[in-house]
Amino acid sequence: PVPGETIGSGFISNNADSLSFKNPSYAMAHYDETGGGWGAYYQAGESSSITAGEGYILRRDTDGWLNFSGTVNTADVNINITRGGHGWNAVGNPFPSMIGVTGDAGTTDNFLGVNALQLAPAYAALYVYDPDQGLYLIINNSGTGGGFIDQDYLLPGQAFMVKSATGGSTLSFTTGMQTHDATANLYKKSSQTDSQWPGLTLNISKDGKSDQTDIKFRSDMTSGLDVTYDAGTFSIDKQLSIYTELVDGSEGSYDIQCLPETEYQNGIVPIGVECAAGGEIKFDIALNNTPAQVHFMLEDREANVFTDLSLPENEYTVTVPEGT
Repeated sequence: PVPGETIGSGFISNNADSLSFKNPSYAMAHYDETGGGWGAYYQAGESSSITAGEGYILRRDTDGWLNFSGTVNTADVNINITRGGHGWNAVGNPFPSMIGVTGDAGTTDNFLGVNALQLAPAYAALYVYDPDQGLYLIINNSGTGGGFIDQDYLLPGQAFMVKSATGGSTLSFTTGMQTHDATANLYKKSSQTDSQWPGLTLNISKDGKSDQTDIKFRSDMTSGLDVTYDAGTFSIDKQLSIYTELVDGSEGSYDIQCLPETEYQNGIVPIGVECAAGGEIKFDIALNNTPAQVHFMLEDREANVFTDLSLPENEYTVTVPEGT
């Protein structure tokens, strides 16, 4: 939120007793888009400076404060994002105030409204890491909630992942996004806020590990790609993942899929599952404001079994082979 501070002699020096340390590196790094992962941790002699709008990963051994110093941004901030590899870039709120990020934010501008065309269409969303679950949760215009994050603002210091449009692009953080709404949260823990949209969260679990995918319904959505509402998966954990594919048959895997309410009666949503080790997996759902008369049936086409997961006592357990 206050860029210009040298990483080594400034930020690391001012937080040497707070950052996790394994000689000779401190637990701070930037994301390597080309390599598709976090870069090397910084050392005390790192001479580069914190960049406005760039996201970093940090770790402390205990809860507590981190101290930043630098120049306050008072104008729009533009940051280039690349797509030379996987297209994922870490960015962050560059202002010392909250910013609106969705269409429901009460700000003059919002991040998705300004930058949707700069992002890959199927990934026009903010992806925030949840260390408790070890996966990325999503903020977008679908109201999220369910298995993801229902939040319209980000605090100073909050970073997130985005996927660049083909060829790379430039993101803009405008002063019109700024707000002083005191209700926003710094996101770093799981959120299970109920969405106002009717829908469901489909869960999969195995040996204490779990994953989820959300399906939502609203009259103005389509069976194809709804940009800034549907959200593709950030990464697929081959050990255990669940996702949907679009009802219209378009390629891609999605963590959030938004559909018109007419699909209540006729919609068949393809479900994808990854379970490399095989074994017993369990499916269940959480309903989010869906009408009582609507039922969601899980079909296992291998076993020719239908299970009504809408009933609170129902779940579906099946053993799958290695390499599923």
